[in-house]
Amino acid sequence: MSSESYFNENNKAPINTNIQSFMKTQFTFSLLAAAAVCGLANAQTAYTTPVGYTTQTLNANSINLIGLTLQNTPLASGDFDTVSGTTLTDSSVTYSPQAGRTYVLEITESATAALVGTIQEIPAASISGSTITTTDNLASLGLQAGAKYNLRLAPTLEEIFGVTSSSALTRGLSATTADVVWLPTATAGVYNKYFIHSSTSAFRVAGTTTPAPNIPVIYADGLLIQKKSLAGTLTTVGEVKKVGTNSVIPQGVTPISIVAPDGLTLTTAGFDDDVTKGLSSTAADIIWIPNGVGTYAKYYLHSSQGWRNVATNTNIASDVVLPSAVFVQRKSATVMSLDLKVPTSYSSL
Repeated sequence: MSSESYFNENNKAPINTNIQSFMKTQFTFSLLAAAAVCGLANAQTAYTTPVGYTTQTLNANSINLIGLTLQNTPLASGDFDTVSGTTLTDSSVTYSPQAGRTYVLEITESATAALVGTIQEIPAASISGSTITTTDNLASLGLQAGAKYNLRLAPTLEEIFGVTSSSALTRGLSATTADVVWLPTATAGVYNKYFIHSSTSAFRVAGTTTPAPNIPVIYADGLLIQKKSLAGTLTTVGEVKKVGTNSVIPQGVTPISIVAPDGLTLTTAGFDDDVTKGLSSTAADIIWIPNGVGTYAKYYLHSSQGWRNVATNTNIASDVVLPSAVFVQRKSATVMSLDLKVPTSYSSL
């Protein structure tokens, strides 16, 4: 699987000026129109973050691991006037969520620094008036009034892939012949699977006749795209997320999105202070990085010697550039609190 990306803000140079093959037509869109269509036209919106597109190659006869590295423009950005348990209120905003949709709340500034990058999956039914009700009690974790946030609409499978014959996914009368999207669940190694039915041009649950409309995709999750006989190219559009992303990684092998579209490596992504180290790969957590059609290079953090290649048990000779998604293999039954970073250059975007 290969990927490419290009970003432009007021005709500035690309984030990675060494990328030469990415100079395609600049992507632009109306942020105000996007906010209106997504149902929060009265919300505060920010227009300064660079927008652009990414393309990712989906190899045939392979299960491709990918991540969403560009996001929907925030439909609301501001700071909370009150934080009480699971109830967060921004009195300057009147939310108008789309019924049945899912939103992602992200904390962008907080007096409790560890909460920056925290995300919450919010169903539309938990957003009303000027109030957002979260699943987790963020107040008990240290969130206070004045904390800044973004609220984004989670894209659906239809919005990401399309459902017509021009989709990046090959359609079929069943999941046997169609490409299949694997979405991770809260249990490591367990996935919900979907395909596009060719006669209805709609997503279905793989192996059934059950319709699956408007399935949300949370940008912190890595996706598995099971391509059959035809390769494809997935193009996504959106804006660069300028703060890191916090995730909880359970025991087992979990696909995660790197989220940042460009510029992170194995040593700069933020794994070092979160993974379990070890004298060998037997006890240590392992990062699986795609390096070909269905193959992975695996790395672990030695207790005292730095990052090592699992296959050779030798230190990495040079840093490893991260693609859009990786697997994290957690050994301990204690969940890992992973705070993925963004490149330091993003602070000036």
